[in-house]
Amino acid sequence: MDKRQLQIFRQVAISQSFTKAALELHMAQPAVSIAVKKLEEELSTPLFNRIDRRIGLTAAGEKLLFRAERILSEFQQAKDELKELEALMSGQVRLDTPAMLGSYYLPEKLIGFRQAYPGIDLHITAEGTQRAEQMLLDGSTDMAIVNVRQHSELIESSYLLKEEVVLCMALDHPFAKKKAIDFHDIKDEPLLVYHQGYHLRQILNHLEAQAGHKANIIVETDILRLMVSMVASGQGMCLCLRRLVEEEQKLLALPFNEPQFIEMGIGWKKGGYLSPANRAFVDYLIGDA
Repeated sequence: MDKRQLQIFRQVAISQSFTKAALELHMAQPAVSIAVKKLEEELSTPLFNRIDRRIGLTAAGEKLLFRAERILSEFQQAKDELKELEALMSGQVRLDTPAMLGSYYLPEKLIGFRQAYPGIDLHITAEGTQRAEQMLLDGSTDMAIVNVRQHSELIESSYLLKEEVVLCMALDHPFAKKKAIDFHDIKDEPLLVYHQGYHLRQILNHLEAQAGHKANIIVETDILRLMVSMVASGQGMCLCLRRLVEEEQKLLALPFNEPQFIEMGIGWKKGGYLSPANRAFVDYLIGDA
């Protein structure tokens, strides 16, 4: 008994006709009949009751059909898994991420992923929130790190992490001895900020709206290292993720009295196709989150 015999037997049982089964299998009808006869001889039991031109399963045939369905399903599953494995021997992951997470959260994850899937290439870009969503929708990237509470309805996402937004300053800043701060307290303080369209700029916009006044912005930049260096040298303060300050020894983090958070996830276009490489990356990030 082999896979092909089981496929022929199963189709005859479903079609309840040797002729119809032959058409579905693209075989000659005599070949179908011979295959079933050989299977019955091998098992030493009839599998079909043949009454006039109609056929039906015997008790033995019903039991074999139950087993055949499971066996053929296992064959297909094994075939699919092997195809998936072959696909993961090569491929590409296209991901967009905010600069801070790309610098202080993703490196360890990407190293681990590359060790697990050395044949998959990584293409990583760093754009603002709004631009990242547009890239997902127009196909410029396959996945992006998104704000899970605010992204477009056309994007599907899986939760990754929750990060506190804090005020970053030099170690010798006059505010360094404070335990927490209100946005009102810094209305005249020089701030370095990201351009509009970034997660942290959205938080700043929210704080400005709550306070009823604009921040004293002295520098707008998307260059993370520039911002960190200028803040560390005492040029001003910036909003950042607490994770950054844990890595940067020259900076101090001051939380807000009303804590601010961003909840991040990995997103992709709803209903869009994710390659095996991209699905493996999503599974890896979620499993390692």
